Amino acid sequence: MALREINLIPAGVLQRRGVVRHVCFWGACLFVCLSMIFGFLLYQTRVIRAQQSALHSLDEVQKHLGERLSKIERIRTELQRLDQQRVVLENITRNRSYCQVVWKLAEVFNDETWLTRLTIDRNQEENRTIRLGLTGLSFSNATLGNFINQISTDPMFNDVQLVYAKEGKRKISKSNSAKLLKLIQFEIESIVSNR
Repeated sequence: MALREINLIPAGVLQRRGVVRHVCFWGACLFVCLSMIFGFLLYQTRVIRAQQSALHSLDEVQKHLGERLSKIERIRTELQRLDQQRVVLENITRNRSYCQVVWKLAEVFNDETWLTRLTIDRNQEENRTIRLGLTGLSFSNATLGNFINQISTDPMFNDVQLVYAKEGKRKISKSNSAKLLKLIQFEIESIVSNR
């Protein structure tokens, strides 16, 4: 006798179960695929776009730093230009002009002393010093001494030295009838201060 399987479950139910099983399997596969797609999109939005925004913010920081560096360079060049102007102005104000020296000498002179020669020599190695040489005549040693005292006490003139003082007789005017006068011929050297 042959055994036969007898299925007591109706064929429609079995077919529905197969369809439900297939639908559940393919639904689960679809769900896994969709979750992977949405997971990738979520990863892309959270991680990759965050990195892109970080790169974008780095670009902004780099741009901002570039602007600051260019501003610093402009300020640095302006400071160098101002420093050069300051050096030029310092050189101009530090060195006394010859007009100031002559003006001060005119203030210091008395009526009984006068110059026959004035030499002003600026030292080339050290541009700050001006050597002054005064050669002239005076009526007496006293007036010459007063003149030297006035120059020595003036802060513009440093290291005032009387090189020589000779007594002699000289004509003041060029005419032949001019009388010979007793005069003191002198030479004074000094250094003009730059302050």
